[in-house]
Amino acid sequence: MRQRESSPNAPVNAGVVRLRVPGETDTIFRNITKVVALDPGLRGSGVAAFDTAVLTWAGWVANPRHGIGSAAWRAMGREIADVLKSKLKSVDLLVTEVMQHYPGSGSAKWLLELSGVVGATSASLDTRRPDVNYLPNQWKGSTPKGIQNARDLAKLSTAEKACIKLPRNSKEHDDVYDAIGIGLAYLRKMGIRND
Repeated sequence: MRQRESSPNAPVNAGVVRLRVPGETDTIFRNITKVVALDPGLRGSGVAAFDTAVLTWAGWVANPRHGIGSAAWRAMGREIADVLKSKLKSVDLLVTEVMQHYPGSGSAKWLLELSGVVGATSASLDTRRPDVNYLPNQWKGSTPKGIQNARDLAKLSTAEKACIKLPRNSKEHDDVYDAIGIGLAYLRKMGIRND
């Protein structure tokens, strides 16, 4: 039986709590070595894979199915899982960005679509732990995207930078950099990485 543990600083979205498993000495986020970070999208998603706190691969994964709805979500989730099979033998944890709707910003329908991508990816990866979800301000604060991406890239080693596979379309580069930033934010918040 799992017991709920809530924390005001927990990196989760509203209504979701971190879980404590009886018998474990610390939260269930202990002993996690293989982390996948996701910046979800419908046409494609930025993905970053970390093994023992080291970036081993980052890239943009294109969705083989165009459109919206559950079929597109499942296709995106399966494609990400297939790409990651050659990068990590298993995945302990999925860390994602979840978006929020701001008043006056138009329809919130796209939030459902992105949430579907997150859920389908989580199901396809079959992680050992519950997902961690960050709102944008939880992983990067109010820092503008370009500045945050530059800061995150500066913290990577030369070997880690060589693992980044950017797509041809420069508009999709930010998705890859955001996935890296989301993963680094999780690793720093957990005290696993101190850069």
